[in-house]
Amino acid sequence: MVVACNTATVVAIRHLREVFDIPFVGVEPPVKVAAELAGHREPICVLLTQNTASGKKYADLVKKFSQGRRVEAVCLPLLAQVVENGSFRNRKVAAQVVKTVKNALGELSTGAKVVLGCTHYIFLQELLQEAFGPAVEILEPGRAVAEQVQRLMGEHGIGAEENGRRDFYCTGDVEAFAGRIGKLLGIRPPRVVQVEVRH
Repeated sequence: MVVACNTATVVAIRHLREVFDIPFVGVEPPVKVAAELAGHREPICVLLTQNTASGKKYADLVKKFSQGRRVEAVCLPLLAQVVENGSFRNRKVAAQVVKTVKNALGELSTGAKVVLGCTHYIFLQELLQEAFGPAVEILEPGRAVAEQVQRLMGEHGIGAEENGRRDFYCTGDVEAFAGRIGKLLGIRPPRVVQVEVRH
């Protein structure tokens, strides 16, 4: 089971591992990779949500893997909003995203690393990389998560070929969610099931 959200990983993965007898893979900002690649003077800028940034798990991650490098957490609510509503593909919105990120991060030196600490932001990776150019590297956790999943599948004898079906579960407006998923992932029509979360 992949907890494909940095915030959900921060707040829930420990509990999930205690309750369920199956392997869980969480998603974390690739601070360790950035620290291994960055020089001692170049900053590591982590774009993430406020919930992730304020969590102990993120603080422990930075403390453990930053190797003494300067790590700056930058929270920009606009980024998740434009991915969720799909407007990031609009030229004017894309320009606003780039302007907002550049203003927040300031002038970045050659070799600086920008870490995407929210799974929404992966849809903005190409846009941001183009905006910053080759002097700045944009890092996201997708490959590391996939490699961990493959390793666990091997350990548990699960076949590597995809089979079955893709189901999406939504606590909100099913039709609106299906439309967003269809546009973002190119799945038409996605199978979306309404669920209710009880506290």
